[in-house]
Amino acid sequence: MFHGSKDVAVAGTELALAAARTCARLTIQAKPANTGFVYVGVGTVTSTDYGIRLSASQTFTLGMGQTNGNPIDLAIVVIDVSVSGEGVTYIGEAI
Repeated sequence: MFHGSKDVAVAGTELALAAARTCARLTIQAKPANTGFVYVGVGTVTSTDYGIRLSASQTFTLGMGQTNGNPIDLAIVVIDVSVSGEGVTYIGEAI
């Protein structure tokens, strides 16, 4: 297992969750102190085009069963925020 965090300095700027690293299961949590939304997606996200939107403390879990059995690559999981400086924490299960 491994974990980390990611903050977006300027709202409207998508960032990869982490450098290239793969896992079997990934849980992302919007930081409890967030006041806005976190947008999560694959490849590209914006405030109007995203996979999932998280409020403070909400979580989302993605497993290999949802990616046709392929490992989840943290380099293609991207986030953006509606309020500058906010972000997520995450925990991954190694393959």
